[in-house]
Amino acid sequence: MIRAFLTSIICGMGIFLVPTFEQGMYIAPLIFGLTVSSVNYKKLKINPIGGIAIFIVISYVLYFLSIYLTFGLAEIYSLIEDKMELPIYDLTTGIILFISGIITAIVMYLIYSLFLKEQNRTLGAFLILILSALIPLTVWLASDDKEYTRNSDFAVYQIAWLIFISLAFGIAINQIEIKTRVRKYQTDINRRE
Repeated sequence: MIRAFLTSIICGMGIFLVPTFEQGMYIAPLIFGLTVSSVNYKKLKINPIGGIAIFIVISYVLYFLSIYLTFGLAEIYSLIEDKMELPIYDLTTGIILFISGIITAIVMYLIYSLFLKEQNRTLGAFLILILSALIPLTVWLASDDKEYTRNSDFAVYQIAWLIFISLAFGIAINQIEIKTRVRKYQTDINRRE
């Protein structure tokens, strides 16, 4: 569990050290890929330096693909809006961003898991889905005006995404080890009783 929380803490601290929102947009994939791979380097099937480099590249590729996915989902909603005469709301923008973020996180985990030892991909993806539910709540609680479209709110989204998704990745990557330790702990408790 230490590695799971350490992944999240380092990601959170790393993004808070970035001086501006614009720089954060370009540094966030580096922070994420570097932290997830370096904290969990013992889980890599390949050379740790090569694994760290691969994770960083995958982070950047999927980060930019998620931007296109977000615009694609917004375009689809625009078409639906035109056909059904539905107004677009700030909440709709937030939902589109949230869906894009979840899809990106799950795809990233599935690709990362190809380079990791002992992964239950289904459970890992499910853990990411569950923890990502905390992102919109955090954005809503931390936003001044409860809108998702302003830069300050997107920065909150970006920070929340990094913290919660890195925590989910930390747990997902170490899930088998965590289960083993929990079973051992339960066995020890049962023996004492």
